[in-house]
Amino acid sequence: MIRLKKQIKTALASVALASGFLPRYVAGRLSGQAAVLMYHRVLPDQARADSYSADGIIVSPDTFRLQMQILRRRFHPLSLPEYVAHLEEGRFPDNSCLVTFDDGWFDNHEYALPILEGTRVPAAVFIATDYIGTGRCFWQESLSRLLAHAAGLGGAAVSMFAGLARPDVPGLASGSRKLAIRQCIDGLKHRSIAEVAELTTRVEDVLRTHGMSQSPLHSDRSMNWEQVTTPA
Repeated sequence: MIRLKKQIKTALASVALASGFLPRYVAGRLSGQAAVLMYHRVLPDQARADSYSADGIIVSPDTFRLQMQILRRRFHPLSLPEYVAHLEEGRFPDNSCLVTFDDGWFDNHEYALPILEGTRVPAAVFIATDYIGTGRCFWQESLSRLLAHAAGLGGAAVSMFAGLARPDVPGLASGSRKLAIRQCIDGLKHRSIAEVAELTTRVEDVLRTHGMSQSPLHSDRSMNWEQVTTPA
């Protein structure tokens, strides 16, 4: 069903673009103004399968390339300094846009940057400095990955997941398990930071007891400082 909805949306977008409706609509909305396009992640299928980020913040390289090609052909992409200058002037060139990335994920450099360079679209990346070059990631992705490893322990992890109201997780197939863990994480968003930290420590202790650890080269890591300083 999700795949069908995506295909329908893609088809409608193609019709809107080919018919000229989308350019005319945007031209009316962006007269003297600019749109800011906010991205997070650009991941190919294999890296996406290893990621625990929400689907809503990920696009594929092919989709991202197509979007950047459209921006280059039909819009006026601005660099961040250009955007700031026009903002201070109080007016933008028609059809202006600014591409941004939040957080500073490794894939911004690995997959997005070559596409941006190839399409000559500038972009601004807003980084979470405490994570750059550390191998650490945000708690949602980090705890999801820990829970996925813990689920592999089978019966030894049932009581842990019972505390998250999902004692069935260790017995689920990998695809269903990942979805169930995401639901657990969604429930934890209503908990305090201290509670989340306590759970994270408990899961880490269980994994350590069983001789398991995380690789620093997982798909949810941030860039390092050398990558951050590469111009886009």
